[in-house]
Amino acid sequence: MDNNYRIRQLVSDDWQLFREMRLRAVTEFSNYFLDNAANCAARDENFWRDMLTNRDCAIFGLFDGGTHIGITGAFRWKESREDTVILGMSYLVQDYRGRGLSQLFYEARINWAKEQEGINRIIVSHREENAASKAANQNFGFMHYETGEVTFGDGSKGRDIRYELRI
Repeated sequence: MDNNYRIRQLVSDDWQLFREMRLRAVTEFSNYFLDNAANCAARDENFWRDMLTNRDCAIFGLFDGGTHIGITGAFRWKESREDTVILGMSYLVQDYRGRGLSQLFYEARINWAKEQEGINRIIVSHREENAASKAANQNFGFMHYETGEVTFGDGSKGRDIRYELRI
């Protein structure tokens, strides 16, 4: 993998980078994300800064040199019966797909989850037909635990395939 790629946790001052990439993601793939472009565009600076300073989540930016090429996130799931982190929000600019860069997303998020006190499970999901997402999580040992139905950002309903990794 090229050594120009680096991933880092975004901070409050990165809020515009985060907002722009998230808006790009939900615009391009409204049928894969739970959020949509209208909601993202309506959120103010405080929302984006708060996401980046919230201790219960970590948003990571992926860079090729100085160019921002992707985002991903990890979130403590407070509604879970267990101490769980949910992985989500992953998006990579089209020109960078197919290069194995999701490995950097998984490594950063899993490491963050392992640093959180009391976490014993990480979960991730994808729309049923998203083969690339399935392949990426399988490379890190995630195991299927359930399938459900969700409504995506474009209003469509689809099967959501869910996986877990015990840590």
